[in-house]
Amino acid sequence: MRRTLMLAAAAAMLIGLLAAPAAADRPAEFGPFTNGPFPEIDPCTGGDMFVTINFTVFVHEGHKNNFVIRFGERSGSTDTGYVLIGGHENGRDNKNGESGSFKDVWRNPDTGDKMQASGKFRIVGNSPEIDSFDLRCVGGGPAA
Repeated sequence: MRRTLMLAAAAAMLIGLLAAPAAADRPAEFGPFTNGPFPEIDPCTGGDMFVTINFTVFVHEGHKNNFVIRFGERSGSTDTGYVLIGGHENGRDNKNGESGSFKDVWRNPDTGDKMQASGKFRIVGNSPEIDSFDLRCVGGGPAA
């Protein structure tokens, strides 16, 4: 289940790999795309939930030192009331290879619970490989 969330982020980066080159002064935009709903475990309650993530990928090429920057903007929600309040993804492609990371903060306005999903991955060939993934509760209740 957690692997699905990580692969959603990696898929956004992979789409950037297959995209046409962008102008040096402005990134090319691809999307929006939707992933989900997919099952996950709420780290604050331990209950089941379904997650939907929407994302757009931006690819910026033409920098000196010949590297490509890919980044994604995301939004999302769960069937239990969480809303993605801060989602960001970064990626880099240069002579050393391709890699990416993301960090998403989710909040349930009804309960005050917050969770954070973060991870790192690299792209080998056309396949994303997960280096790390963490989903944790970072605050709970109305006072959080």
